[in-house]
Order: sequence, then C-alpha cells, then structure tokens
Amino acid sequence: MLSKDAVNETNPQESIMKTIIENKLTEGITLRVTFTKKDGTERVMTCTKNMEKIPVEHHPKGTGKPRTSDAIAVFDLDNNGWRSFSPSSVLAVESIYN
Repeated sequence: MLSKDAVNETNPQESIMKTIIENKLTEGITLRVTFTKKDGTERVMTCTKNMEKIPVEHHPKGTGKPRTSDAIAVFDLDNNGWRSFSPSSVLAVESIYN
C-alpha cells in the first residue's frame, strides 16, 4: 500500500503519485483508492481502467469532453460509473490482484 504520508505534498510528488496510479491502471490492475472528496469527506473507491472489467455499455465512445484538469478518470466498480479524483487528494492506494 502506498500512503500519502510517504509522499510529500509538493507538485513533483503529486506528479509521481499520478504516474504510479496511472501506470497501475494501464497495466489493468484494479485499485482501492482512498481520497478526500471536494466536500472534505473521505471516500474509498474500487476502480479500474481495464475494459474487461467494465460493462460494454460504459466503454468510452470517444465523444466525451477532453480532459483539462489533472484529475484521474477511472471506472468505479462499486457504483458502476465513471468517476475522477485529484492525485493531490489521495490518502492511500492499494492494488487488488484478481
């Protein structure tokens, strides 16, 4: 598990956190991400970008808005929909191998 305590909150470290998360997602690994939502509450989300685990009706169609923020877009397996979070809000990341 990667803890935010192990990562300094400076911009280069946020970039490293984002790279680590994106790399794991690109490898098809399911993640359990704990982060602070914009309203200040803590949220734990089981998420992926592995198309084999995402229902076909939720596969990207290429018609969405271009990403302009630093947020990481993922498919929330618990709530069956696309969500995003900021790397700066991440408290912990755990890989789920299944």
